[in-house]
Amino acid sequence: MLIEPLPASWPTTRHTLQAYAQALTAFPRAGAQHDPRWGHVAMELVFESLRSAPTPLGDGTALASEIDFHTHRIAITAGDDTTIFDMTEGPSPLAIGTAISHLVTTHGSSLDVDTDRFAGADPMEYDPAAAIAF
Repeated sequence: MLIEPLPASWPTTRHTLQAYAQALTAFPRAGAQHDPRWGHVAMELVFESLRSAPTPLGDGTALASEIDFHTHRIAITAGDDTTIFDMTEGPSPLAIGTAISHLVTTHGSSLDVDTDRFAGADPMEYDPAAAIAF
């Protein structure tokens, strides 16, 4: 079986996906008990997406996020609230982290988050074809 090479735009898209994943996992890391491997807060690869494990929030709901390679969207959910980012519009990691922070606060939690994980305010480049090829 031959695997097709990834498009030339893959390195830039990979960098963008990594920045998004770091922003999305900053809050689960802050809400979890320390573990030197941090495997319990990594994003899990599921069919056509990366998904975080639910993080309990103060009001009894949970924070969860997903990077969907099919729809090219990031969905962040806490209780009945959902925030959607279109990756083709190149949202910054800071915009994503700020949205998550708002959801976390709205749902009764205060987490000491490593904001360096989503400090980038510049728009990101994302190529849907490269993400699908991945």
